[in-house]
Amino acid sequence: MLEDKVRATMADVLGLPFDAVGFDASIENLEEWDSMAHLNIILSLEKDFGISISANDAIAIVSLSEICDYLVAHGQSPEG
Repeated sequence: MLEDKVRATMADVLGLPFDAVGFDASIENLEEWDSMAHLNIILSLEKDFGISISANDAIAIVSLSEICDYLVAHGQSPEG
């Protein structure tokens, strides 16, 4: 499932257990998700999903749900 793949990427980047990255995860509610971590999340998503994310889009996608919506809009299957 796409959400689980994104959660795994985020957990890895943030140094958190998978279960610590909930479905409501966002830059607002995860202390570990600071500006440097955000950049690393974006870079990891680009690598893991074989996409390029523009700077404007990178700034806008600041939650798990927004990231998943972005990936689906750019050709990823919601089923992962």
